[in-house]
Amino acid sequence: MSADIRTINASGATSERLLAAAETLILRVGSAGLRVRNIAKEADANVALVSYHFGGVQGLLAELLSINAARIHASRSAMLDRARQVEKRKDRLDSLISAYVDPIWLVQARWTAAPARMVVRECLNAMEQSALRARTVAQINASVEAVAIHLLPLLPHLSHGELVTRLRLLSGATEMLQPRLDRLGLFPDEGVMSRTRQSLLSDSLLRFARGALQAP
Repeated sequence: MSADIRTINASGATSERLLAAAETLILRVGSAGLRVRNIAKEADANVALVSYHFGGVQGLLAELLSINAARIHASRSAMLDRARQVEKRKDRLDSLISAYVDPIWLVQARWTAAPARMVVRECLNAMEQSALRARTVAQINASVEAVAIHLLPLLPHLSHGELVTRLRLLSGATEMLQPRLDRLGLFPDEGVMSRTRQSLLSDSLLRFARGALQAP
């Protein structure tokens, strides 16, 4: 049981403990290892409570997906609103790029230090076809489209389709960021990412994204 879940156990609602346990497990063992008994054990709760609160694992995953997807969407929407107000072309381009890439790797999951995007991905992999799954995928696509619409006038050499393709490829670049960098040992200082290193990585990612989008 993680320290965060022990804290929730002391004061939080059972449903929140179960969600925190599921988020921890789905990041630790992947969606394939998510079972009612494992979730209950991690949350120090009775196995029947998963069905009582969520109707089963699929219902729990739906709630976990909704919470983490909303965190990313809220961050991107706020950044996009600010980016639209920037007047200088170069600064607006950078702000729009940041509005796209930063929420992918900087927005933390609800109960763990991992990116919320990792939880969303695992939930989508594990969920059966459902209205919520379809809505979440549509919301993600709409979020990418919203950024693309504002980037297109600044990148006239790209067609709409090429721009969206490049944005999707950029999202893959964030896979090499924390926590994977520490796990691969690509930096000498292991452990929790410092603000200095986070800033350096953000700057590097911005330069990489700018080059990728402005290339012919």
